[in-house]
Amino acid sequence: MDDEVPFPSHINRHGGVYQYVRRIPDDIRDAFPSSRIQRSLRTRDQAEARAMAVRVAAEVEAQFALAHRKKGVILCVTPVDDWTRVDRQTLADWFTATLIEDDHRKSLPAHR
Repeated sequence: MDDEVPFPSHINRHGGVYQYVRRIPDDIRDAFPSSRIQRSLRTRDQAEARAMAVRVAAEVEAQFALAHRKKGVILCVTPVDDWTRVDRQTLADWFTATLIEDDHRKSLPAHR
């Protein structure tokens, strides 16, 4: 892996293991139990951490989008004519994570 490529800001190392750390946006902070999301990527390998972080980022973006939808926030859609394969895969990963999250929430017992 090229060491000249900047490392994404959401990826940090703690004790040699990479982690994905993301601050919750202020407008949806009340929908989450803490002010940030932190997940271990369970690897010490930089290239593997980058790849895993893309998947985690898609899941996190899906959680953010769901929180925005519940608050009634409508996000505008970006034109996709110039999207790369990676852009399209990221969208597909986000959509998959959204469906998984929706299924998970439906499987939880109702709060009384």
